[in-house]
Amino acid sequence: MKNIVLIDADFDLIESLLKTGQYKIALVISNFISKEEKLKLQHQIPLIQPRNQITYRDFAAIYHNDYNLTYDEIRSFQATQLRVEHYIQRYCLDRGMILYMYYLALGFYLDFFSKNHIDMIFLNDQVHYAYSDGIIKDIAAKKGIDFFNLGLSSGTDKETILHLYHNENFVNIEEVVSGGGVDLKPYIKSLQNPQKPALKKPLKYFFATKIKSLPSFISHFVVSTKYNLNHKIKKPIVRCSRVDVFYGSLYVKKLLKFYEQLSVEINLTQDRQNFIYYSLNLEPEAIIMPRAVLNSQIFIIKMLAYALPKGYKLYVKEHPAQFFIYERHNILFSNISYFRTPLFYQQLKQIPNVEIISIKTPSSELIKHAKGVAFLAGSVGIEAVLLKKPLLNFGINLSFVNLLKDCFHIRSKQDLKDALIKIEQGFIPHYEDLESVVEKFCLSSRALKSDKDILIKLFDKMLEIQQNQDADSIVR
Repeated sequence: MKNIVLIDADFDLIESLLKTGQYKIALVISNFISKEEKLKLQHQIPLIQPRNQITYRDFAAIYHNDYNLTYDEIRSFQATQLRVEHYIQRYCLDRGMILYMYYLALGFYLDFFSKNHIDMIFLNDQVHYAYSDGIIKDIAAKKGIDFFNLGLSSGTDKETILHLYHNENFVNIEEVVSGGGVDLKPYIKSLQNPQKPALKKPLKYFFATKIKSLPSFISHFVVSTKYNLNHKIKKPIVRCSRVDVFYGSLYVKKLLKFYEQLSVEINLTQDRQNFIYYSLNLEPEAIIMPRAVLNSQIFIIKMLAYALPKGYKLYVKEHPAQFFIYERHNILFSNISYFRTPLFYQQLKQIPNVEIISIKTPSSELIKHAKGVAFLAGSVGIEAVLLKKPLLNFGINLSFVNLLKDCFHIRSKQDLKDALIKIEQGFIPHYEDLESVVEKFCLSSRALKSDKDILIKLFDKMLEIQQNQDADSIVR
């Protein structure tokens, strides 16, 4: 029987795993379990914790521990600390509280793993490097515990492409979905028919962000500091207040205006300029913030600009969601001015050979006319592959296109120079292994929703991987 930890698992998955008799669950961290379901499970699972929907006061109670945290341990997890700090800054800029909560959580989980033998950890999501996943992941790596998770490659409102990761590496799941592989046609179709970057319901958005939030914004400056503090500590840490919504909506509107002032509209059918296209990733965004080795987009863009062949330019365009995602996800208003600023765009504008492209210009047209596409993560890489465009990939295992043979993997300036020379010489990728890679490593959200047994099949795959590892260790 395997001793496991589950993160972001719902009641159905937990119950199904317990029924197999193959797993003993030592810890569950999830927001998807009701109070009634928790009561049913607590006699079988010794520790069940909430994921993110906890207050500052609850955090101190949940993570209280008497673990003897040493300076050596603190030093050995400093890389973890930086990532966790980066994540929590999406919702809290109080450095004192961030550090206090980090040390509490680090001590708590080190204590847990010192007292429990764990064989496997499964996260039913991508790693955000919150207190409740990133710390666990890095402790597992140091202790040699297998860490599996379902990570996001890219997605739209209708379709999401997922991968099973084992210690940050792709897992071949071809046999998990009957028929082999997964149908990505609905996803590809949604990419080929993008919507114009704009608010869908501007009046509703205005009411939610201005009219509804205005009283809270005014009262924030009128009432006492003590009242605001008492109100804050009663609310979940991961949240966006109406004050943040009001301020954030004003900030984003000004930011869009500033961006458009710096950007240019280009008629791509008449433009004869040779260019490489780089599509900015949304920030803050979990797919790049904790997972990308190199996650400074300005640094990447500058490296590209200075390596361009003579006569080439670098066209850079902002992700439309940077200005319009808040209509659906207003939680991203929280501390938004910390993650994207006018200075960011101004710095881009000052880099030689860089042109900032208007948000109105369709990415599909930029990809179509580009000599090559550079990307870190997201759907732009998939679109480039479908159009047989050379792809300069700065990410590591952030998208399945990373596995394609004709993809240029950029890990140094020399890699970039070599790739750009080939592009200038007329390199045309064929991506003949695309279908094979999709079948082996991709899982669509539609398949996951339509077949509830897929997650159990994935666990069978994880067990198979562990058994093979155990056999290899015996042979050695």
